[in-house]
Amino acid sequence: FPVTIRLSDSTFGVMDTIAAIATPPGQGALSVIRVSGAAAEAVLRKVFRPRGNLTPWESARRAVLGDFLAEDGSVLDEGLVVFFRGPASFTGEDTFEFTGHGGALVTRRVLGRVLRAGAKGAQPGEFYAAVPLVAAFFADAMSHGVSPFWCNYNHNN
Repeated sequence: FPVTIRLSDSTFGVMDTIAAIATPPGQGALSVIRVSGAAAEAVLRKVFRPRGNLTPWESARRAVLGDFLAEDGSVLDEGLVVFFRGPASFTGEDTFEFTGHGGALVTRRVLGRVLRAGAKGAQPGEFYAAVPLVAAFFADAMSHGVSPFWCNYNHNN
């Protein structure tokens, strides 16, 4: 039977919503920008317009085609967004990845927009900081006979 686990903001430590370019610099055809933290969904809603009825925040773990928007509503880039609702993400927090066109200029413009929408630039290794805490949480749950796949995560209640 499912077990509901209630976590407070202090369970893993309050982390900022962080953003970074996740692909190596260079002349690649694609670039990936990763955003993770409590405000990831709010940032995504400000900067991304889906092209159809499917939205990334309502369709977690599915690639959604759409436009990445500047503050004035003009299109900075088009691409795919995948949203991962925490704790079922690498960091344990809400996370999204935008895959757009490669090249330094467009990638920096999209990242700049994400930062102006509420994320902060990630420090080297910062995305990996929460991973041991998330792993410890699931290990503790399993040591008590609770499979993490049967847990209902309820962050705010």
